[in-house]
Amino acid sequence: MKKLLSFQLFMTVGLVFLVSCNHFVDTKDNAPTLANTDAVLKISYELETITVTKKMGDNAKPDPLYEIRARPLVNRAFIDLKISDDGNSEWEIKNLEPTFSIPSPQANIPPDNSAKTALTRIKNGMAYFYGKDQKLLRTHQMQMPNFQDLLNGIKGTLNPASVVSARIANGGEEIDVKEKIEQATRKGHQITELGKGLLAIRARIDRNGKGTQFNGKEQQFTSVDILDTNAKVILGTSMYDQNENLVSRMIYKHKYEKENVPQVEMSHYELFGKDSKGVSFTTTTTSYYRNMTIENSVVRK
Repeated sequence: MKKLLSFQLFMTVGLVFLVSCNHFVDTKDNAPTLANTDAVLKISYELETITVTKKMGDNAKPDPLYEIRARPLVNRAFIDLKISDDGNSEWEIKNLEPTFSIPSPQANIPPDNSAKTALTRIKNGMAYFYGKDQKLLRTHQMQMPNFQDLLNGIKGTLNPASVVSARIANGGEEIDVKEKIEQATRKGHQITELGKGLLAIRARIDRNGKGTQFNGKEQQFTSVDILDTNAKVILGTSMYDQNENLVSRMIYKHKYEKENVPQVEMSHYELFGKDSKGVSFTTTTTSYYRNMTIENSVVRK
């Protein structure tokens, strides 16, 4: 269940929002343009995320960084992604005004008066950040993942839109229910019927007899997938540590458009942890995926 032990596959956008600058420039001469000719898969969509961190317990005294973490973060962007047949990618990310407005608690945090990024382009391991006036503000090395596995997944499906939306949301994919159950049975996973076509599949996460790294410590984890056998999708996944404490939880909401193919339109991720003082907190990130379009010239197997 590496999907819950890592950020969303496409949370590159989050890195773009948060990355610090390491090289300032004041020229546009080295700004790249994104070519369309080599792309076998073109994906564009709007992403809006809301992230909130809350401490657990009224009397708890969190560490000094809590005031910063507790400020709600709302980001919205339009993303244009082009993937070539070797799995390499080019990105263009336009920052947009959020549609959500969340009151932020007053905190003694100095205002950020630095130039704001309006547009980001990522190509050949380098991100280029531009202001509203199209002036290149800074660059930053940013190595992107290879998307060959995504292209392979599209080659083997009749529903590329469902595959792409699930990869963007890092889960919630359409499934072959029979194959999923047979696979879980072969591996000895616990299967529980919840009623109304819902199943829970409980599995231990153990790679070669070793635990999984989490928060710097090696631990054994248990994942619980909730399947909707009628809609043929994964509705969510929860992760528990070796003491059965809830570590994280992901929930998906789907929409059904052409030929009743499911696409993830919202994901809600909860992460439970402790700060440097041992105070428990929860961080929630809700992501909305809108207006997705896909141009696919990947040849099916």
